Amino acid sequence: MELHIRTDASVALTLKREIICHGISRFYVRPYDADHVEFIFLSLSEHQKKLLSYSLRNYSYCLTYLA
Repeated sequence: MELHIRTDASVALTLKREIICHGISRFYVRPYDADHVEFIFLSLSEHQKKLLSYSLRNYSYCLTYLA
């Protein structure tokens, strides 16, 4: 399952550091438009999903699941 998270570019670096700090390292970041970036996770365990959810609690984001 693929997971896409779109957020403001201004918080992308901080969020990336927080995600890596939680041990999630298999993702990439790409520009979405002038003000947003998209984090793309190709496979996450249930535990990693919980850690990611915890990391996102302080951010505004748009989440998309692709099967």
